[in-house]
Amino acid sequence: MPFYGTQTVRHAGFNGMGSITVKNKQKTDYTKYAQKEEIMDKKTIRFFQWSVVSVFIVCIAVFISLTIFMGQKTERAIKNTTDIYMSEMNQQIQQKFRSIIRLRLDQVEGIIKRTPLDTVRTNQELLQELKKYVNHTK
Repeated sequence: MPFYGTQTVRHAGFNGMGSITVKNKQKTDYTKYAQKEEIMDKKTIRFFQWSVVSVFIVCIAVFISLTIFMGQKTERAIKNTTDIYMSEMNQQIQQKFRSIIRLRLDQVEGIIKRTPLDTVRTNQELLQELKKYVNHTK
């Protein structure tokens, strides 16, 4: 525990002529305390500086890891969305293709039913009739 006042210290020493002199010397412990506090202040400032640097490094590490994590999540979400979209588009295209094929088959079946079997036609005549029918439906 430092002493904040002054205290008297007896100091004995030789004066140059061989005799011993005793002097009362006033010594202040405040200067020692100030020196200790200055050393503590330097340590505290150094600790604070290292703490700030450490917190800054931790923040950078957290933001980098969050950026990487969110990038991976975003990539997965986009991939899932793309997969769902493409599968639905595939189903729609298949349904349209089936509908068109069914329509064309029904048209051919109608032509076959309409054409009597007893009349013989050439392939050219049937082909022209089909072309005429297809052009008419467009």
